[in-house]
Amino acid sequence: MRISVIAPILNPGVYGITRLIKSFISQDYEDKELIVIDGGSTDGTIDVLKKYEDHISYWVSEPDGSVFEAFNKGIRKATGDFVGFCGGTDYYAFDALQVTADAYEKNGGDVLYGDFLMEQDDGGLLYVKSPRERLERLMYAAPFGYMGTFMRPNDLIEVWKDFEGTLGDDTFFFSKQFRSGKKFTRIDSRSWLQTLSYGGIEYEYRYRWAVEDKKAAYKALEDSPELTNRYSEEIEKTFSRRIYELWEKIFSTEEIDAIMRDILPSDKTYILFGTGMFGKVTTLALVECDCNVKYYVDNSKEKQKERFYTKKICSPDALLAEKNCTVVISSYEYNDEIRDQLEAMSLDESVEIMSYIDIPYYLYKKFGDRPLEEAYSAGTIK
Repeated sequence: MRISVIAPILNPGVYGITRLIKSFISQDYEDKELIVIDGGSTDGTIDVLKKYEDHISYWVSEPDGSVFEAFNKGIRKATGDFVGFCGGTDYYAFDALQVTADAYEKNGGDVLYGDFLMEQDDGGLLYVKSPRERLERLMYAAPFGYMGTFMRPNDLIEVWKDFEGTLGDDTFFFSKQFRSGKKFTRIDSRSWLQTLSYGGIEYEYRYRWAVEDKKAAYKALEDSPELTNRYSEEIEKTFSRRIYELWEKIFSTEEIDAIMRDILPSDKTYILFGTGMFGKVTTLALVECDCNVKYYVDNSKEKQKERFYTKKICSPDALLAEKNCTVVISSYEYNDEIRDQLEAMSLDESVEIMSYIDIPYYLYKKFGDRPLEEAYSAGTIK
């Protein structure tokens, strides 16, 4: 199986492009090629490409209209059975291509995807686990994007001929592939496949990216009013999560705090389901709203022996005795599974269930599009 890696780049810096190329060269997999589509870099990148051109199957440096245009240039030069995309400052794990080929040999598939890392603004790394099941989200979103993902080039060409835009191409592609019955195969490796560096268009142009991505989701479903109606709220929720941090650039801290207190009133009793990273984030949000956390819930029997922020961690069965409280799902990765679990437990009808990851949606419904559009026009957000 031949694997093509396409790198659409523009001024990634000498360190960034060198790291990318070295991560490709170090792959212990022979049947591979690297294609670099440079948009006209002026930061020393071209010198690096010349230095390593014996390891690059094809490269060109010329202006292009968008990353999407660069993708298409690269695909048309690719000779691989599968292609993967790698940004100019991103890089692969040492065994990424080998475990990808192993996954295909074992399970086949049309889209091969795995876990990846995301660099954070504080220099830390966030491990992002790709979904093992519940792939229905692919109908309206790209839960893993192109990171750690390999696709058939002919499928990309066929689907993208109907795509209009410069962003949101991954959401459009995955939705069309999922609806057409293409097989998505998860790459079960020992660790991550690819690292997404901090920065890039999804960070610098967060609002524009989120808007285009939402348009792409609706575009992918436009031939089915039934599906559009079924998934419209989920599309809006996905959009709201992506622009969540932008509210701080538009409204004052006091204004946001007032809305948060409406969403999380202090006169309610809260029980948090989940004690991982999101459990910490949710706890801090509740504390800022002067809310009381009665106790925590976790499915892990080991965690049930511990305490979290001085409070006990209970089995989910403890919720069966509760009344007049709000259970907050404080997990991103297992949000849907926990909600299904709670809804199957026959809890008292006075028990409210909410997800912390839906708080951005509550803010979005409260503020609406107008302040976002005004801030974008004024250049306050991009």
